[in-house]
Amino acid sequence: MITCSSCNNLFLENLAGSLCPTCGSSAKTIHVEIIEKVNARDGVGMKAKRPGERRPYIEDLSIPEHSHSLEKIVHRARIIDRDKDRYFEKITDYETGEIIHHCEEPLSQHQGHGSAKKKSE
Repeated sequence: MITCSSCNNLFLENLAGSLCPTCGSSAKTIHVEIIEKVNARDGVGMKAKRPGERRPYIEDLSIPEHSHSLEKIVHRARIIDRDKDRYFEKITDYETGEIIHHCEEPLSQHQGHGSAKKKSE
């Protein structure tokens, strides 16, 4: 939107060198509106330990996380339950709802992933 800086008359066309038809001024004010969309995402995580034990017996998280391969934020849900020998992980695309990764298996069979990977020598 373009208006006259002197009398606030609205120009119906972008007349670069024209004068205001109301007051004759050549000063113009250009009004620009910028609209930005922001998505806020939050997550939770918890670990429960018994007194005297080093590792938690259960870990649970549901968080937004950056996917390097997709180069966007995805939702990650993970449960590690050592008492019930359960490992669950599901990664979902926020935009489409598509399940990108799903793994549900006994924790004792979940080997060679993440911190369980063998260290290269």
